[in-house]
Amino acid sequence: MPETARFMSKQLPHAQLVRLEPAGHMAVFERRERLVSELASFADGVLAASRQVAPAPQPELRAGAGSAGYWSGSARGAGSWTGVPGW
Repeated sequence: MPETARFMSKQLPHAQLVRLEPAGHMAVFERRERLVSELASFADGVLAASRQVAPAPQPELRAGAGSAGYWSGSARGAGSWTGVPGW
């Protein structure tokens, strides 16, 4: 399995490969403190990065503007506004 873990860590963006050694088949229990520490550190990094992402632009909706529609895109703001005239 180590070669599978190495392959996956190279394919996934921002992946981190951490070995819990020495440990057998029950590494989650045998090296619990290290596992929790590594997971917390990884989660902190992911959360910090997500806080730096600008919110997606919101379409301007005004009362009486005469249109409705929906936003199609990503949370990072790339996408498009599809309007339905007359609503």
